[in-house]
Amino acid sequence: MRVALLGDSATQFLGKAIRGYGYEEKLDLEIFEADFDQLERQILNSDSELYESKPEFIVIYASVEKLWQRFCGTVPDRRAGFSEQILAEIRNWWQTIAQFSKSKVIHLNFIEFNDSSLMQQVFPAWRDTPTLMIHGSTQRRN
Repeated sequence: MRVALLGDSATQFLGKAIRGYGYEEKLDLEIFEADFDQLERQILNSDSELYESKPEFIVIYASVEKLWQRFCGTVPDRRAGFSEQILAEIRNWWQTIAQFSKSKVIHLNFIEFNDSSLMQQVFPAWRDTPTLMIHGSTQRRN
């Protein structure tokens, strides 16, 4: 069984866990693991190693830490539409995969990251500003 593992951060431990599970279940897994932070490049490029490997399953791991970095780097007046932007990107990934492959996609959920205590410590005056909270955005995406 061919499995592709894509992530926007290090996936080596996840890859080892998948291999270990395959061994325990007596599955002959052939795992393609994309290079560090190559998730989008692998998905959006029809000539990428992802599609050359012809996986039966594609595991997508997008980390909440990278999501947080993007959120923090977003201009405050554009944060209200942040989750919709992320969802549009994810939809585009799935549509692109469907266009170039017959693989089944396993897209891991974002870990819920409640930043309210952090925000209250760093910016106490903003604690009731929902557009600055990534927690609600993460819940909507999951």
